[in-house]
Amino acid sequence: MKLIYLLALFSFSIQASDIQCDFFAVNTDQSCTPFGGIKLDVPMAKQKRPLSCEAAALTSALNYFGADTTEEKIIEQMPFDKTLKTKDVWGDPNLGFVGDIDGRSIISGYGIYWKPIARLSSQWKKADWIINGSIKDITDQIKQKRPVLVWISALKDADIIFWKTTSGKRVRALQDQHVIVVSGYEGSAELPLGFHVMDPDEGMRFMDYNDFIARWDRFERPAVVFKD
Repeated sequence: MKLIYLLALFSFSIQASDIQCDFFAVNTDQSCTPFGGIKLDVPMAKQKRPLSCEAAALTSALNYFGADTTEEKIIEQMPFDKTLKTKDVWGDPNLGFVGDIDGRSIISGYGIYWKPIARLSSQWKKADWIINGSIKDITDQIKQKRPVLVWISALKDADIIFWKTTSGKRVRALQDQHVIVVSGYEGSAELPLGFHVMDPDEGMRFMDYNDFIARWDRFERPAVVFKD
């Protein structure tokens, strides 16, 4: 009883990956994790359409920052490249959503990349994009209480596909591209055991380090990061 009384009187904290975590804190947007990491309180945003993972992921991140928006509102503001698909010509996901957002991946629809999503985010929250990112890029953002949008391969061995735009630009794509929100990590910031993610298709889950890296590497490590 004496121990319980002392614990009730005194709040204590532990040093975890350069962040002080208060076990008695309330109404916070982050929590300490069993292995000394950080997990942000990012809300779930289930994608409502077959290929709307980018819009759902952005919705989750923006809602975390307090923005009053929905997947539908984001899609309404999202740029679309309406170039019709032929054998080796299609739209440019660096400019807008390629294909039918209600279609099948690569068959009739595809998606949208980090540059236009970062620009779109700025209507609610300033953002920037990175390519060839590092683990430090992600964990630094998490330590600053900022979730990160990451483009990955939904399948570890997804085929890399190329097509050209009508202007002749070569587009690099993945057979099953997907966007998730990284909301935390376990272990050290320098070499995490893995990452907590909000997956618009599969829900809240944990990805171990090797699985995450393998899927991120297929896309040359792009991400969208947020600014104050």
